[in-house]
Amino acid sequence: MSDFSCAQKGLEKPLTVGQIFEFQCQGTFPLTFQFQQSEVVGLEDKYSLKVLKFELRDPQSADLQMTSYRVGSQKFEKIQISDGTSTIELPGIAFEVKSVLPAQESVTEPPKPFGPFGPMMIPMPWVYWLILISVLGIAVMLAAWGWRKRRVRIEILKEIKKRTTGPNPVVQFHRDLRILTKKAGVHDQYDQLLILPEEYLKELRQISETFWGQKFKLAVLAQPTHKLEKEFKNHAPKVYIKYQNEIQFWNKRWQKMKMNPQKAKMKDFVDITFDTRNLIEKMVEEEL
Repeated sequence: MSDFSCAQKGLEKPLTVGQIFEFQCQGTFPLTFQFQQSEVVGLEDKYSLKVLKFELRDPQSADLQMTSYRVGSQKFEKIQISDGTSTIELPGIAFEVKSVLPAQESVTEPPKPFGPFGPMMIPMPWVYWLILISVLGIAVMLAAWGWRKRRVRIEILKEIKKRTTGPNPVVQFHRDLRILTKKAGVHDQYDQLLILPEEYLKELRQISETFWGQKFKLAVLAQPTHKLEKEFKNHAPKVYIKYQNEIQFWNKRWQKMKMNPQKAKMKDFVDITFDTRNLIEKMVEEEL
């Protein structure tokens, strides 16, 4: 039996995949527990329950934000949360998770062609020829511009392929993230990063961009930030529909920190690292 008592919030009706609900718990929490590294353990399916946030209000009370990425009825006799060293056991919980798919656009009857016209004689002044030449010129320019865009995209995807060192995208992402956070001292309770903040933000984004390139064939590596959403819309539309709000929030937060990296605190870097990992883990099993 758990030594903690918990109240749930947000489970009054079935959840949708990735929807957040809250757990407010009372009890004596160990002060040595690393709350920012919390993960649910002991699950047959690691995606059935995830801890997104675990904050200690005081030694006797804590707030948790949790979610599930599995559709169907979910029931847990107990919830074991570990920081990698010690484990806290919370009371069990049960809830229903439903899938949300975009509604299909209504199919309308295609327009019918007009009936045949009789022969007509249309004069062709020189201005028409000028317009025709201009249109052809514009068409050629657009074709050249499109060809260049395709070439640039191919080169970016080739660069992502060169960066591939893991057996699959998510394994490489977690390995590269561990190397980066260790090098920067993110989880070592320092007051500031061990590397330049600009360098940390740049590498964190490139690790994520490499994953998206490997998983969804998105050419966003080292590209301007505004191209992230456009690339998702054009080449991974189903994934974008499902995670649009989270992608926008993550992108804006990263840009805001990049504008004034020296003013960011260590907690800001820990939080954006945690959010980045959660966003990537949500997309692991998504398909194009």
